[in-house]
Amino acid sequence: MLTKGSTVKDRYQVTSPANSYQGKVTLIWPDGSRYEGDLVNGCLQGYGVFTWPDLSNYKGDWQNNLPHGEGIYTSTDGSECEGIWEAGKASRQKVEEEQKRQAEEEAKRQAEEEAKRKAEEEAKRQAEEEAKRKAEEEAKKKAEEEAKRKAEEEAKRKAEEEAKKKAEEEAKRKAEEEAKKKAEE
Repeated sequence: MLTKGSTVKDRYQVTSPANSYQGKVTLIWPDGSRYEGDLVNGCLQGYGVFTWPDLSNYKGDWQNNLPHGEGIYTSTDGSECEGIWEAGKASRQKVEEEQKRQAEEEAKRQAEEEAKRKAEEEAKRQAEEEAKRKAEEEAKKKAEEEAKRKAEEEAKRKAEEEAKKKAEEEAKRKAEEEAKKKAEE
């Protein structure tokens, strides 16, 4: 049986009865492990899919009961390790490439989040500036209206004073004329 173990020795081991069967097979082990693919001289050989009881799997090429050639290992969390496998182990280069790809994706995700955060901050700043500008315009408009109102009130007050003064002068002039007329009579 193909097992996932904690040591290199038992990482990929297949135990099966020796036989000379060749062709497409589906093998199911008592623990629920399953292999669907090519079998040559009783060995997993060619293309096949091995699924462990935890539903992690390897899809790809096999040789002498081990992943060997192009393949993809998918873990239970859905993460994948795609690459060239040699005697049951992922090629170091492919593992490094996958790690680099994942690091690049993470850096891209972080850069996108940072760009989004900056865009949101800029939008907020612009909205605040616009609100401040509108408030200043409103305050200026109110101040201008208040100044206009006060100027109109002052002009009205002066006009009233001027009219009152003219009326008093006219009344005084008339009174003087009447007094002069009476004195002449």
